[in-house]
Amino acid sequence: MNAKAGPGGSVREQLEGVWEQTGKRPAELVENELPEGTAHIWEWFRELNRTRDEGFNGPKSITYSEILAWSILTGNNPTPWEVGCLTALDAVWLNSRGK
Repeated sequence: MNAKAGPGGSVREQLEGVWEQTGKRPAELVENELPEGTAHIWEWFRELNRTRDEGFNGPKSITYSEILAWSILTGNNPTPWEVGCLTALDAVWLNSRGK
């Protein structure tokens, strides 16, 4: 968000300008705080999401096999609870795409 986006300043500055002019906060500026100690799970989900397979009907679920392969390749060792969080985030992401 703080990266320069041309002569108009950073992306954040441009979005704040839109907010100031319209009185409506762009969705990109809404900062959702994650519960303490869970930011790494969100980052893990983002990593896995970038490698998601596509099928004929759109994006496929992230599988346990993919989580295991990602875990081995990255050296991350998620607990069963963290894997549950990853699969729950995946379900929410997929459901949001269908709406």
